[in-house]
Amino acid sequence: MKRLLLFCLVIIFIISGCNNKKNNIININEKVIDDKTETLSNKVIINYPVTTNFQINEYIKNELVMTSNKILRMPDLVQAVIEYQTVDNGTYFSVIYDITIISLKRYQRFLKTYSFNYEQNALLYLNDTELQDVILPIINDNIHGKLLLDPFTVLQIPYIITPNTIKFFVNDNLSQIIEINIDKINISQKKINQEQIKPTKQVVLTFDDGPSNKTTLLLALLRKYNIKATFFLLGLNALIYQEEVKQIAQDKHEIGNHSYSHRDLSKANIETILFEIDQTQEILKEIVGYYPQLFRFPYGAFLSETLEYIRYPIIHWNVDSLDWKDITKEEKMDIIFNNIPDKAIIIFHDSYKMDLQLIEEVILKLKDMNYQFITTFEYFDFRNKENIITGKIYR
Repeated sequence: MKRLLLFCLVIIFIISGCNNKKNNIININEKVIDDKTETLSNKVIINYPVTTNFQINEYIKNELVMTSNKILRMPDLVQAVIEYQTVDNGTYFSVIYDITIISLKRYQRFLKTYSFNYEQNALLYLNDTELQDVILPIINDNIHGKLLLDPFTVLQIPYIITPNTIKFFVNDNLSQIIEINIDKINISQKKINQEQIKPTKQVVLTFDDGPSNKTTLLLALLRKYNIKATFFLLGLNALIYQEEVKQIAQDKHEIGNHSYSHRDLSKANIETILFEIDQTQEILKEIVGYYPQLFRFPYGAFLSETLEYIRYPIIHWNVDSLDWKDITKEEKMDIIFNNIPDKAIIIFHDSYKMDLQLIEEVILKLKDMNYQFITTFEYFDFRNKENIITGKIYR
């Protein structure tokens, strides 16, 4: 019966997608000269505009193909439809994609937006600093409801740039749009025919088990080198060191959930696992004003059959500092840098055993090796929602 209901839902969804396809024709104007539809692997239906600008066409098409390929890799995918709207403001031209995904386990809908300077063949965008330092406070002052955005989910908000304002789509169903005057914002742009050269070596520093009585010193060290890290916090410790949690958030580090009591969840039932996670979510929400979007199992231990119940991406690591072991600093340095990959997630521990000298030496050596320090959101490109699969192990 459940599969029959899902089948009926998919049929309705496909028919609705085909009917909505006709709505795209409305967008045809002096810039949009045609409306195209393609189907990939009989599962992803993509609709996109064809404009008079060849370079913008190529950019739009390439972005859609990349997005569609990521969707096709989703487990249990049944059907996906990508619709669009265009907004023409003379020199500025925007495309809003409405993406709907049905899998056997979930229904998902989100928006992706692109704004262009049509005459200069340039993509218009807001850099992360502008979004986090300028846009985030304005949106949180105007958002409906009590659930505030955090410095990382704000990077996921779709927006379009017009000559006078920037429109932010706070909800994917377009029920809340916040407009900000453009004179308050620094808009960046890049030529769409220029390839972005990404650093070949990237590293994420992650700290488990905190906060602790050493967190303040750790934060000072990270500020010294202008590094943003990811802190996987225990709910029990967060209650004890609430000011340290607030400082982690104020310094714009990522906050993740590491359970409430650090028990081995591979030996717990699903009710206990969800209690450990949910209790910590509520504690952290009460302290910093938002729910963390990342989770890490204590000890990295889990049972595969419980993953489908976890409502967050699960972050592991590929470099273990073993900083908790009673071995020398030199031995730990050898362990960390022995065959370290070009894309690394290093696990440290924010606890009474934390060795700040070790962490600083690791930072300096990584800098000497030309590693770029990035966040977990950047590492997995979580600002694009199609990259987020809840209950999946990321490493």
